[in-house]
Amino acid sequence: MQPLAILRKWGMRTLIVVCFVVMTLLLYPTLGQAQLRSRNEASLGMTDNANLEQTEEDSDFFLSLSSSNTYKEQKHLFGLRLGYVDYMNENINDAFSWRLSDRWQNSTHSWAFTGALLGQKFTSSEPGITESAFDFIGWDFNAEREHDLNPRSKLNFGPGLSGRYYTGALTRSDHTLYGFIGIEHEATSRLLFGGRAELGFLGSSESEFSRRYLDLSANASVDLNSGWIWYNEVGLRQSYFTDRTASNDTIVGRLRGSRSAIGQRTDMERYSYVYLYTDATRKLAEDIDGGVSFRHSSQTSRSGFQDYSANELLAHASLTF
Repeated sequence: MQPLAILRKWGMRTLIVVCFVVMTLLLYPTLGQAQLRSRNEASLGMTDNANLEQTEEDSDFFLSLSSSNTYKEQKHLFGLRLGYVDYMNENINDAFSWRLSDRWQNSTHSWAFTGALLGQKFTSSEPGITESAFDFIGWDFNAEREHDLNPRSKLNFGPGLSGRYYTGALTRSDHTLYGFIGIEHEATSRLLFGGRAELGFLGSSESEFSRRYLDLSANASVDLNSGWIWYNEVGLRQSYFTDRTASNDTIVGRLRGSRSAIGQRTDMERYSYVYLYTDATRKLAEDIDGGVSFRHSSQTSRSGFQDYSANELLAHASLTF
């Protein structure tokens, strides 16, 4: 990278960090009211596979900044989340993200509804390393109902609908219809368990992106005596692409002269994505906490087209008020 390009890039990084700090300092005196809350987090991390490649993996450091703000007004809970990720070398992955939301309940408080507008913009060019690693704007809507199973356990479930409209080099629109169910259980005052399942179908204007999927996840949170909170989560996603196929050659028999008889089998393309996440956080002051986290993710497919494995290690600090 040329010196001028390095100067420009670090100039942008400095400007973003300064804006983040200034916004936090300006908001801090006004957020003593009960209806207004803000959580601002900065993370420094490293990954061993920034571009999610199967071979020739590129490790890199990255900076992540986020600000999550909520404001309660009568029956509505408004939210605004801003995020920025900046990679040291693999600048193609640098991106801004935003989400504007509203959550409210019906008159009997039996259902909660959430609507959101959101977007993602890569600052350099679109990496395209996953199905969604492109510039987009979109919306989400879901309805959720909670049911107490017993004093320590509760169930939540409901339907959802979302849309994504990709605005960069790849112009396409995706719409997803899904249903979900989750459970939370308080084993003790210091130990919490949870789980979630989601089943959905994504229809795309580019048929090769259409798919049905199943998400499963489980988590556990432990409040340690030393003041640390240890959170763990494991998840699995199975995606079946309705307009993609993967062909595999299989030995089905032996002919004379030790030659193999080859049969070809064509199946629907399938991605299997697995992740493991663990985080340890400690309260450092009344409004400040910090900690470290680790995430491992891997994906395999029938075609082998987007197989990869990646590990991330982060140190993070947050200010909440």
